[in-house]
Amino acid sequence: MRIGRPRTRGTGEPVSHQAGRNPDAPRRGSAKAAADADRDDAIRRSFGGFRQVTVVNPGPGAGRTTATRLLAAAFGQVRGVGVVAWDTTVADDRSRGAALANLAAGGTQPGRGQLGGYLDPPGDGYDVLGPGAAGSDAGFAAVRNTIARHYQLAIVDSGADGETFQRVVDASDQLLVIISAASGASGSAAVRLLDQLERDGQRRLVRHAVTVITAAPGRFEAVRRDSDLSTIQGHFGSRTRVVHVVPHDKVIASAGPVRFEALSAATRTAWLRIAADIARGL
Repeated sequence: MRIGRPRTRGTGEPVSHQAGRNPDAPRRGSAKAAADADRDDAIRRSFGGFRQVTVVNPGPGAGRTTATRLLAAAFGQVRGVGVVAWDTTVADDRSRGAALANLAAGGTQPGRGQLGGYLDPPGDGYDVLGPGAAGSDAGFAAVRNTIARHYQLAIVDSGADGETFQRVVDASDQLLVIISAASGASGSAAVRLLDQLERDGQRRLVRHAVTVITAAPGRFEAVRRDSDLSTIQGHFGSRTRVVHVVPHDKVIASAGPVRFEALSAATRTAWLRIAADIARGL
């Protein structure tokens, strides 16, 4: 068989069978894979014990509950087990959360199977403890101890009630400050909150916090360039450990149940990066 000379361009240089492909593409792909692996390693790292991350902002329209669920889902996607989202808002004594608080405060520590009867339907990769379990100091402490026996990580919605909020924050290992770019009131409320925490001697908790800003609908690229957003980022960047901006997502805006995989790729990536930064601080 006669082997011909390789085809050449006019310059005499061999023509690659992959002509037109960017030679840097494999390296970029490798760099992204390495970055994703580093991110996931951070998320699944051992914390050396139970940890509580509390999502805070007492202002209206901040998106605190949604942020709690999305952060729990981001951890759940990678860790697989051991994550619970806890809604600490007030509820009446007939709620499952209140029943668990009464049981635990009375000295009974439910096993894992029994605990399941007090939980709400699970989320996307995490369990859910509903309202009513943090209505008193004794009840909150007892439920927290119960949760710590069965989970490695609790993502806690602080609620806006003064007494509940204070006991939840005091027990926190780290804060996530959530701000909606679509709600000026949420940014102002977050500023006042950090001021109050610092006055109350929680300066380290403030400095260690992660700030998350969710973009307004249909304006993500414009908002990121907007001077108002730059001001928000600059302010919270100087007071908290890191600031993330999350794109608007139509799935979240629909106000229905949110599955992590149904979010846009950009939104999923943003929350996984947030989870990694949270994990690195625990």
